[in-house]
Amino acid sequence: MIPSIWRPSRLSKPESRCLIYFLCGNPGLIEYYTDFLDALRAMLDETEEKTSYDIFGRNLLGFSDDETNGPYDLEAQIRMAAEDVSARTKSHDRVFLTGHSIGAYIAVEVINRSVVRAPHLHGILLFPTIAWLAQSQSGRRLQRLRRVPGFVSCAPCLGRWLARGVPVGALAWLVEKVLGFSAGAARVTAAWLRSRVGLVQTLALGLSELDTVREDRWGDELWSFLPSSSSLSSPSSSTGATRFFLLYGKADGWVADEVRDEFILRCEERERKGGGRLVVEVDGGRLPHAFCTTEHNSWLVAKTVHGWIRDVECASVG
Repeated sequence: MIPSIWRPSRLSKPESRCLIYFLCGNPGLIEYYTDFLDALRAMLDETEEKTSYDIFGRNLLGFSDDETNGPYDLEAQIRMAAEDVSARTKSHDRVFLTGHSIGAYIAVEVINRSVVRAPHLHGILLFPTIAWLAQSQSGRRLQRLRRVPGFVSCAPCLGRWLARGVPVGALAWLVEKVLGFSAGAARVTAAWLRSRVGLVQTLALGLSELDTVREDRWGDELWSFLPSSSSLSSPSSSTGATRFFLLYGKADGWVADEVRDEFILRCEERERKGGGRLVVEVDGGRLPHAFCTTEHNSWLVAKTVHGWIRDVECASVG
């Protein structure tokens, strides 16, 4: 399994440079997002004029068999992402932190911790699990399982043992046919199931998510990017470019409908009070939470993300 994906712009002599930094969901394997990032790269290649857009994404901590210090909780993932984003963005004028599922939570928290020092950050949040994860259908199911004696300690080992009893090619074929994954996503899934640390890290991070992702912990200044003494000269506040874009699923097993709807109502209330605007889109039912497991859904989400990036560019120069 590859540790990272790098898709640099081919635009020569750009007037400005932007980085699209992608944060995985759980399991934190960047290879799941190859189709999505390749589709986004192709769309950007067709529209880049004065601004270059580089794309980078990496595995979350603990998902490589050569790592020895895991498993890692959500706070460790946030710290890693914040440090890596800071190190990689020094030569870029604007950064789009694009996160899927728990990667969206990580993206928001990185921006929250960096907002004074790095007002050029934008958040693109895809099927975001940013509040009350335990109230979702899948979250409630995981809560019940964690109370089963021996589940946390035994389930990853049993799953890996069963997966290793099937040839990797046959296991990938089963995932593709039974779950409807693309061939690439099925291969990644088979490798993850058979890996030494994959299931252990996935479960450990998932339980940490349940314990951490509760009430909306961020205030109006972050979500609406209200001007303050430290942000009056920022690109986002001076040009009117939207700071956050969110794509929700209509029926998402990892996002409770009432949690999503309450968040949208608060966004609308902030906008009525003149506190700035977020772009929030609820898919009509075409897209599943795990959009990255098929080429078609990856392309659909890439098209939406590309449109938002273009909107920010137009607002910045308008």
